[in-house]
Amino acid sequence: MTKGMVFSLQRFSVHDGPGIRTTVFLKGCPLRCPWCQNPEGLVRAARVWNFDNLCVGCGKCTNVCPAGAIRMGSDGRPVIDHHLCTGCDTCIRECVRNALAVDGWEVSAADLAKTLLADTVFFTASGGGVSFSGGEPLCQAEFVRDVAERCRASGIDTAIETCLEVPWAAVESVLGVIDHFLVDIKFADPERHRSVTGVGNERILDNFRRLTAALPADRLRARLPLIPGFTAHADNIAAVADIVREANADVPLELLNFNPLAEAKYRRMALPNDFPSGLRAFTDEEMAAFRNAAAGRIRVL
Repeated sequence: MTKGMVFSLQRFSVHDGPGIRTTVFLKGCPLRCPWCQNPEGLVRAARVWNFDNLCVGCGKCTNVCPAGAIRMGSDGRPVIDHHLCTGCDTCIRECVRNALAVDGWEVSAADLAKTLLADTVFFTASGGGVSFSGGEPLCQAEFVRDVAERCRASGIDTAIETCLEVPWAAVESVLGVIDHFLVDIKFADPERHRSVTGVGNERILDNFRRLTAALPADRLRARLPLIPGFTAHADNIAAVADIVREANADVPLELLNFNPLAEAKYRRMALPNDFPSGLRAFTDEEMAAFRNAAAGRIRVL
């Protein structure tokens, strides 16, 4: 039986595949996108964080930590050394303000599937199911396959949100148990992709082409997150649309509006964040202009 590292379960999701879904967020990601909406999913191991909005700076956590991983900063707030932290949760149990929390937990495939199947009534009524997201869920491909097999054995639809920056063997291993692949393609240009995310897009695009050859178009959707100053310009949108069309003209391209809410998450978790602050989601008129950039190239959602 496999085990995996999960950082969130989100019920009643409506943007991660058809119908009402329960989305499993798995830890670990090969990319380092500066706009990442789920920074707690970047690292595979679970980590303890201090939430400044709840912390009163009492310092009790520094006294009880058996690894000596917590010290008080110059601002009177705890600073956690994640290289020393063992995740023992002593500080969490001792914090009277609930200002400390761990950002993930290990779970077996059997136990997770049991939890997910408890929502079957909502899946059945809405044509929904279970979705795997992250992080990058295919960093834990064996675990995803095990959970998905258990869900599909009970007649539950499955979907995965992936950037495809993994070996093809990981993708291939889940082809038979995932009903819908939602693939993020952020940049058409490999050097731009490398400079922004830390890796090129060569393997991503190769995997996407292999995926479109292996599956019918109705099981695939390409998605382009529109990030101000990064991906959201007409040339990039048109180039990504061309990539999708050349792979399979029947696969739709979904343009995802920018979500500015992650900024508060970085503050709460005291994580460094060089991404520009104060940005807003695009208006309906701006989104229409972005869709026009891909018009005539591919079906745009």
